[in-house]
Amino acid sequence: MSYEERLRMITLVAGVDLSTYQNKFVSMSSDGKIDPTGAGAKSVGVLQNKPSAEGRAASVATEGVVEIELGATLAAGAEVMSSAAAVAVAVTATSRSHGTLLEGGDSGDIVPMLLHLNSYASAT
Repeated sequence: MSYEERLRMITLVAGVDLSTYQNKFVSMSSDGKIDPTGAGAKSVGVLQNKPSAEGRAASVATEGVVEIELGATLAAGAEVMSSAAAVAVAVTATSRSHGTLLEGGDSGDIVPMLLHLNSYASAT
């Protein structure tokens, strides 16, 4: 299924080489730069490009329907958070949801997700 949605995006500065983090969660570090999101950590969005070095422009989707890489087999409707590898995994009872999957898939798949950063959701 295809989804038509205009993304809200911002451009931030990459804190590290993010060339392998497109379609994964990113967070802002204390230096104001963007790094991969850790397990269950707060995210500022999903990386849309592949900045290959620190200091490069990082396009980050902050609202809308985005493509996200899965870190586990998940069903449509699953509430997700970031894993240690910055990919989508099911939320835990003590974590915040970063989005709702619009389609299910297996680990490594890229699927559409409705991005709603850091809202509380019960584990599924």
